[in-house]
Amino acid sequence: MDYNSSIEILKKYIKENNLRSTPERERILKEVIKLDDHFNAEQLYNHLKKKDDKIVLATVYNTLDLFVSTGILTKYRLGAEHSYYEKVIDKPGHHHLICLECGSIVEFVAETLSNYEIKIAKQNNFKIHNSTHQIFGICEECQQKK
Repeated sequence: MDYNSSIEILKKYIKENNLRSTPERERILKEVIKLDDHFNAEQLYNHLKKKDDKIVLATVYNTLDLFVSTGILTKYRLGAEHSYYEKVIDKPGHHHLICLECGSIVEFVAETLSNYEIKIAKQNNFKIHNSTHQIFGICEECQQKK
């Protein structure tokens, strides 16, 4: 997804929900669009802080939640304390292996799983918008540490 299409999605959502358009939201969106991997709010905040020392962590959290509401991002919770974000639009369907020790995330595509989703959706007359599966466990590196 490029910046122009995502800013249009954001502006439409803001207008429909009677929210304010702010330069901070647009600045955060520009940085989010540049990211290719999963990220958390603190990582994004630290990156933004280098460019704008006035940015506040709460603004980053609130803006990321807004982007989740618009459909620009998906939020993945890793336990009660950790959340990761990922761009949704224009990203092919994939799934995640998530390490419960270090929080690393490995993406994978499983044709059989995708075909099964399509079959279930057809049986229930359900139109799939997006899907992801999260498999939690311990990665190889963390297993070797034990």
